[in-house]
Amino acid sequence: MQPAARRATSAAAIVLAAAFALADSSLAGRPAPEIQATQWVHGDGRTTLAEFRGEVVLLEFWKAKCPASRAEVRHLVKLTEDYGRRGLTVIALTGDDDRRAIERFLTHADASPNYRIAIGGAGEYAVTRLPCAILVGADGNVIVDGTSGRTVSDKDVEAALKSAAALTPGVIEARAAKRLAFAEKFAADRLYARAEYELREVAKLGAASESARRAQELLKSFAEGDAAAELAAQKDVAKLAGLNATFEHAAERLKSSEAESLAKRLAKKADELRAKAPRASKMAEEWAAVYAEPWK
Repeated sequence: MQPAARRATSAAAIVLAAAFALADSSLAGRPAPEIQATQWVHGDGRTTLAEFRGEVVLLEFWKAKCPASRAEVRHLVKLTEDYGRRGLTVIALTGDDDRRAIERFLTHADASPNYRIAIGGAGEYAVTRLPCAILVGADGNVIVDGTSGRTVSDKDVEAALKSAAALTPGVIEARAAKRLAFAEKFAADRLYARAEYELREVAKLGAASESARRAQELLKSFAEGDAAAELAAQKDVAKLAGLNATFEHAAERLKSSEAESLAKRLAKKADELRAKAPRASKMAEEWAAVYAEPWK
């Protein structure tokens, strides 16, 4: 064999070996590794991928200050709108942003996300580029591994949803119980407005279950005494701050001048509420700080 031919054969062998190595490293067809999430935005009490078993999960790795990641926001919103009711859960996982940074980003830069945002590490996912998507089937196995270069298409999502079985009553009640515990944490922190939202969602999930009964009991208790005053004050703060349904970020973006003005009004509201509704006062202070510090 001539030297040139040997070199060509060697080069082809290297390319082929690299292709096999890439195929071997792909997660497709394997159980999805667990994520290392520590905080959630738009969460419902579930904190691990295992707890989403039975739903198709699109896991998107991103970063708030990555232009390419931000360009995907609209697509993830549309996926949630189109497929959320059919069993798709979108989780955007960021490892380099803290919760305050996410709140500022969503409030000042893009207030549209309707999907879950998790803060934490990538774990065993070999993410080398952002954004990067992983599609996990209802059985917990990876269908499309974006870390190996593939992209997730709407057809992939459609096929995954068609193969997913309906959730059993037991699974639905387990999720209702999980969300009930989530709501109770907000109630314990006297964040009655957010707790009320979560409890109403529990009632929808659990129907006539024990979780739904407990949710209704808690909702009734919010209409009495200090809880009632706090709930009303927190809703006033949320209305002033223009917060979304879950009270986690602004429902609409504001211009810088409007944000500065709103920060001052929220600071004033915090002073007004300090004696009669201390938790609502703290809530107003927190959102005054978010509006006072624009996203850069």
